[in-house]
Amino acid sequence: MHLDPEIRWLIGIVATIVIAMISTFRSLSSKISAGNKAIYAKIEEADKDIGHKIEDVKQRYVRRDDLDSHISRLDQTVNDLRREQKELRDEQRDQHQQVMNALASAAGQR
Repeated sequence: MHLDPEIRWLIGIVATIVIAMISTFRSLSSKISAGNKAIYAKIEEADKDIGHKIEDVKQRYVRRDDLDSHISRLDQTVNDLRREQKELRDEQRDQHQQVMNALASAAGQR
């Protein structure tokens, strides 16, 4: 079977184009694959960093309800201290008044 030279030429060009397309596709595919590997590595590294940051936040900060309960206890303690100070101040005022009355009566008896 004898092919016309023009058909051979056409088949050669088509084969060359197909081979070029296949090699181009493989080249792009390998570049994309390498790029994906780099992206996945960066994502994995970022995940580790985020994990460390989350753990850091967990260790440094308290839960809101824990904080609220601590603040409530502090408020109660401050109120108790104020009440005790007022009671002590009233006691001291009464004692001072008794001393003043005793001095006044002693001065009046002379």
